[in-house]
Amino acid sequence: MAAVPYKPYQPGKNGRKITLLALAAAIIIVAGIFVARAFLKDQPATDENNGTFPQQQPLMPPTFSEPVNEPVRIKPEPNSTALSDETAKLISQAKADIAAGELIKARDGLSDALSMLTNKPEAQDVKAIMAELSQNWLFSKEVAQGDSLCTVYEVKPGDLLQKICTAHKVPYELIMELNDIQKASSLRAGQKIKMVNGPFHCFISRSAFTMDLYLQNTYVRTYKVGLGTEGRETPTGIWRVAPTGKMVKPPWTDPDTGKYYASDAPDYPLGARWIALDGIGGSAVGRTGFAIHGTNEPQTIGTKSSRGCIRLHDGDVIQVYKLLVPVHSEVRVVD
Repeated sequence: MAAVPYKPYQPGKNGRKITLLALAAAIIIVAGIFVARAFLKDQPATDENNGTFPQQQPLMPPTFSEPVNEPVRIKPEPNSTALSDETAKLISQAKADIAAGELIKARDGLSDALSMLTNKPEAQDVKAIMAELSQNWLFSKEVAQGDSLCTVYEVKPGDLLQKICTAHKVPYELIMELNDIQKASSLRAGQKIKMVNGPFHCFISRSAFTMDLYLQNTYVRTYKVGLGTEGRETPTGIWRVAPTGKMVKPPWTDPDTGKYYASDAPDYPLGARWIALDGIGGSAVGRTGFAIHGTNEPQTIGTKSSRGCIRLHDGDVIQVYKLLVPVHSEVRVVD
């Protein structure tokens, strides 16, 4: 799918060396792929990969215990052209930055490169590296020097965790997990915690059945989704998380059959979480009743299978629930 930016750490010594070596190796491999594609661009295509990318391994933040399914394999867009000199230079510089331990500089450079890779299959390689980097700068307890997206916050007298998180436009559940806070009431004045400067947003491609997660304008990772069936298509346009739209397994009545499902019903169909959406732009304006939610039919992810809602694997929807914030988080749906 097209790479579309959203618009409206230092770890311990041993772990850091391992992470940097692994990321440097990944960049070298990707650079080799780009060189090979440039060399072979005039050669006839083969049927070996059928135009698809190698499947990315699950990129799961270490603080989230639920299983996260592998990101979807996406076919490259047609008529892809060779990388521009500027894009290639950004990717090469990111390799050097990772080797030097400048993870935030590498992330920001790759983000710029990704914005130039619209309709190019190489975007998926850049996304894979950025998703790997996010495990260091975002989904860890550490704060990387010079990072504007994650900072250190010193708790002030009278501070409440939920109030702090509301001001930074992130759910308090995320901050509790990143800082290993067992009880929100245990905060004390002078305590320093990692704070994420939100909000998070989502960009959904109906043709690719994918949902890209962004923190402000920076790509984080991709989820595989199920969408509306024929005649009940998930509407395109801009949505936002409803003010009181986040719920854990709310009771639900099937509008087609009238059957009532309690949250503890063995055949409860909506999965582990419900994130209600309000339509605010495009074809979504004024539309209600749509949501991001889990499912008891994981085999339907990646297909047209819902009444218009956005389905995720349960492990994925639990994670997304901890990232999106009411009112400020937006969800954009395109074809």
